[in-house]
Amino acid sequence: MSERVWLHRISHCKEVSFKLLEMGYLTIGFSDIAKEEFLNEILNNDIYESRIKFFEEEFEKIWGPKKRNRYSLWRFIHEFKDNDIVVVPYSKEFDIYKLIGKPMMLKDVDDGNIVGEFSNADLGFVWKVEPLIRNAKRSELFSRKLISRMKIRDTNANITDLKDEIENAIDIVKNNKLFDIHDFIIDSMIKNIEEVINEGLSDHKFEKLVKWYMDKCGSTDTYIPSKNESGKENGADADVVAIFKNLKVVIYIQVKYHRGFTEGLAVEQINEYKNQREYVEDEYTYIPWVISSADEYSDNAKSLANEYGVRLIGLKEFCKMIIDIGIQDINEAFR
Repeated sequence: MSERVWLHRISHCKEVSFKLLEMGYLTIGFSDIAKEEFLNEILNNDIYESRIKFFEEEFEKIWGPKKRNRYSLWRFIHEFKDNDIVVVPYSKEFDIYKLIGKPMMLKDVDDGNIVGEFSNADLGFVWKVEPLIRNAKRSELFSRKLISRMKIRDTNANITDLKDEIENAIDIVKNNKLFDIHDFIIDSMIKNIEEVINEGLSDHKFEKLVKWYMDKCGSTDTYIPSKNESGKENGADADVVAIFKNLKVVIYIQVKYHRGFTEGLAVEQINEYKNQREYVEDEYTYIPWVISSADEYSDNAKSLANEYGVRLIGLKEFCKMIIDIGIQDINEAFR
């Protein structure tokens, strides 16, 4: 996406302007100043001060004392650029377009339909545009900033600061992702829990949180093995063991508390621990996990996990697991 994003409101000759927009042309008024000399000077004069001085003088010749609305024309002709993105709000809907080429006078558009039907409209300048999304409902968004910005009264404005919201809006509409308050709340909660885990815990407290989670899941016996537990060889290690007697399942968990990437060593450790413990012939199934506070797992870790059958759980997934299980008694994890 372009670095710049604009909002442009259809505020003049609406009936004609919206017809032109459907044909791929974004419009603005000011037909009285739409002359070749004026447009060439604004687009091609190499000296910025001369361009703006000329613009101000020409505007004042036609309309007298300088009016604030002249800035909307300056932005439309001078600041809008090829490949910029433009949001066009109307009623309860909005479109998003990409600008193509350069601004031109409506009367110079090389389109027989436009010359014939719209050439007498009180519209001065147009941009050729390509639709990215059309007829999108504002109610499908959950961006207070973007919805609020669509209410501004100016004809146009630079809204590049909302670029992320615009990209999200395009994704929502193109992929038919209707607004889902449940998912929105979950995503917000995950961000908060991630922050608490990253900023408020230690490696030992993170292990306790994992133990609490397994208790909440119904483990009949959950414990944190001693760091010098006997019988471990070849780097075998587990930080939490959860036994589900009714299911005849034991989950061995290697817990990693750090940032960045979790490497393959964690997978090797828990796989070796599981292999050494499951030699006992009984009716239990032994399952190895790695739970990490890191953002991602390395490619090597993923490859080893696939080879050994180890489940990898990242921070976002673990936060979602905590939300799903409920946090009513989460403080018990640290008591």
